[in-house]
Amino acid sequence: MSDFCQKIERTEAFDVCVNNAGINIIKPLTEISREDFEKINKVNVEAPFSICRAVVPGMQSLGGGRIVNVASIWSLITKSNRSLYSTTKAALAGMTRALAVEFSSSQILINSVSPGFTMTELTKRSLSEKERTELAQAVPLGRFAMVEEIAESILFLSSERNTYITGQNLVVDGGFSII
Repeated sequence: MSDFCQKIERTEAFDVCVNNAGINIIKPLTEISREDFEKINKVNVEAPFSICRAVVPGMQSLGGGRIVNVASIWSLITKSNRSLYSTTKAALAGMTRALAVEFSSSQILINSVSPGFTMTELTKRSLSEKERTELAQAVPLGRFAMVEEIAESILFLSSERNTYITGQNLVVDGGFSII
């Protein structure tokens, strides 16, 4: 990670950064190893923190920028065996709020997007077909989000059209978290 961040620091300044890496480990608390804890925190929390730290100086030199961190509905709600993932995604949403306050005077707008059930490779690996069907039926819109729908939300928050939204966690879940 440090090599990657050093490369970021040596490149031309970025005006947009989207932190979209994430892994999920689904296990009961009593089966979670120290290695599991370190692995998921390294990807879901430490990496976006380090990348934000690397891009902010360049954004400050440009007079502003946009950062969007991809969290998850599991930062707000949870279910059994999701303690690791929920913890890291809640940490990411909290980091987003803190950095938004810290860098608002630099005109850097920092937000997070929390997708609900989205048809991604991670979803396919994490949930059985039966679980996906049941979950889709539980979403008020009756389906999983398409990746493009999540991307549109990220695009807006990272664009010049967003002039006043910062520190927010935009939940894009077809209404799942409100029922």
